[in-house]
Amino acid sequence: MPGTASGLERHEWWKHGTCSGLAQEEYFATAILLVREVERSNLARVIAQQAGDGVDRNKLLAAFESDFGANTSRALTLDCQKTADGAALLEIRIRLKRETVTQGLNTVDLDVPQEAPSGNCAAEVRIPDWRHQE
Repeated sequence: MPGTASGLERHEWWKHGTCSGLAQEEYFATAILLVREVERSNLARVIAQQAGDGVDRNKLLAAFESDFGANTSRALTLDCQKTADGAALLEIRIRLKRETVTQGLNTVDLDVPQEAPSGNCAAEVRIPDWRHQE
């Protein structure tokens, strides 16, 4: 896991894993499974295609819904950081049902609230270009 020198795995376990109801190994195995499934999604493709550019927030939400169905983007929270050239995407949170989280990322496992969380991204979101960072 990247970040072991800085203790990232300990932070993740204490901040998120201990309240998951999973054993530590199951928690990290599930996290890896979910990341791999997100990497194969239309949302990941849009992010990769738009790296270094701006994209309409609704395009990101629509990409997620193209995989999981209408209104499922309400399970997302887009977190941005204000920068000199706009709002840069910092984090995407996906709400999942605790009882089925180990079964992977699919429509029935999403915890879709009645109303979308507000997030803090503007209508235009800049996707950082991680490909050219050293």
